Amino acid sequence: MRKLFSLFLLVSFLATAPLYADYAWIPNYQTLFLRFGGEFFTSSENFGADGVRTDILYQRGSFANIPLRLNEFRFYVEPEYGFAKNLSFALRGEFTIGRIGPITASEPSFGSSNIGNIKGALKWRIHPKEPIFTAEINFGLPTASNDQTSLAVDELLLNDGTFDLGLVLHTGYRFDDFFVAFSPGLLLRSGGFPSAMTVDAAAGGRFNIIYGFLFLHSLFSLQTGPLFDSSINSHDALGSGGSYAKLSGGARGIDGGLKIGVNIEKKYAIELGFTQSFWGSQYPNYTKIGLNFLLVNSFFKEEKKIKLREVPFDQEHKRPSQEKNDGEEVKKESIQPEP
Repeated sequence: MRKLFSLFLLVSFLATAPLYADYAWIPNYQTLFLRFGGEFFTSSENFGADGVRTDILYQRGSFANIPLRLNEFRFYVEPEYGFAKNLSFALRGEFTIGRIGPITASEPSFGSSNIGNIKGALKWRIHPKEPIFTAEINFGLPTASNDQTSLAVDELLLNDGTFDLGLVLHTGYRFDDFFVAFSPGLLLRSGGFPSAMTVDAAAGGRFNIIYGFLFLHSLFSLQTGPLFDSSINSHDALGSGGSYAKLSGGARGIDGGLKIGVNIEKKYAIELGFTQSFWGSQYPNYTKIGLNFLLVNSFFKEEKKIKLREVPFDQEHKRPSQEKNDGEEVKKESIQPEP
């Protein structure tokens, strides 16, 4: 565990973004915005279908009736590039190390490590002036199979194994060193998972080189059901380990947190984030801590225009001539330099 934590810190400190390059704000034309780092996710409780908090119980094999805890280390990289005026494209890839086992003992436990979520997004800044409006189409690609006939009792999926398509309208307003943002959206899912409404909101500000903001995230599935579970009251889908962080048939939940960052010069920033869920149904009760570095770099070079001196058409350009006047030399005409 110490080695994993050391690796987590090392990877996180290899990366570096301005306060507003998120929500409605996107990178400018030919500007790269890069965020990468790591986060630690831990959960030992679920919000059941009735909204009541319960221990994670995986009613299968030797794990039946034993309270469990899910821990995950996630390392990610997320570049976003402004490839045209008011248009940007973002990608996010994760490598996840997951483990689930009894709370009171280190063994028996099971887990896996592999590529986790792969996500992408195309953003269009519809209204670039305050208030800003940005439309987003995002997608999530499956990196695992949730086929219940091919999974064993001691397998842990790192994502739901679905293709997701999301539509989001970001709105944001910035005044002086403060900002507010609100982002409603719709999430469409494959594999029998219900579609969901999403709502994100944030408010924060900058104080010299330090910035911070509070944020809320909510997910409301349009339908609820057991999906791969034996019943609505028991989350025993293979690959879930008993946690609603995996394979939830009707997740509904609200979580929120705080993110604090420090700018280093103008191109770099370090961020520390904390997230906690506080309400849900078929939703994990979890805590997440993240450490990111951010970098913004502009490749845009303004074209240099050659300034031409305007010359009247009737102006004559002649070399100074020498003439004799009363036997004396006429002074040469001087050419004044252009100011």
